[in-house]
Amino acid sequence: MSASHWFDACAYGPRAKPRHNAVSRAAIDGARPGPAWLVNVAGTAGSGKSTFIESLRSRLAPGFALIQPDRIMEAYDGYRSDVAARGAAAAFAAWEPVAWATAFDAMSRLTRRRCPILLELSASDPAHPGLVSEFSRNGYRTCLVLLKTPLETCAERARRRFESGGRHTPPRYVAERHERIQSLLPQYEKAFDAVLEAPDIARSDAASLAVADFVRSVE
Repeated sequence: MSASHWFDACAYGPRAKPRHNAVSRAAIDGARPGPAWLVNVAGTAGSGKSTFIESLRSRLAPGFALIQPDRIMEAYDGYRSDVAARGAAAAFAAWEPVAWATAFDAMSRLTRRRCPILLELSASDPAHPGLVSEFSRNGYRTCLVLLKTPLETCAERARRRFESGGRHTPPRYVAERHERIQSLLPQYEKAFDAVLEAPDIARSDAASLAVADFVRSVE
């Protein structure tokens, strides 16, 4: 695969070697070239991104590739083995960089084919606005869906998820990512074609319908 593709020049994150698994391969293989969209569902840990994605996905046109780094991580046999042997925190530290690199490699492949992408990513990295701008410069329409769940609710959800045997999120991530997203909002308002907010995940069906209607209206 050529390293000169525009996406590879602006990708960011851990420099781990991608390791594709059933989840990432399904995203790549199930995608179809079509109206070039990047729909980024964002928010800090525990904000309800996965719940919102489930509501939104069925409302978008067929062919969108669903990219979820956390789901890629959870599908690794090595990750699950490490959770059992070393604990969720150690497994997260070992496998999050691999999952991140795999998700970005999947997006590189998808953008070469001009497939639409539904991305679950917090959007808290300072390099993210630059990546989004490159999507726009290369013919993609872009939409940020920002979940505005109260910070206290996010922290409680992340804690409960971990205590019930689910994915570990370092406690500091919740507040740190929330603050970074807020600080990046002015840049996102310039980089994305549209920034839509979902203030209450309990009304995710209505919010996801509004997002899907917006995407259809500009295809």
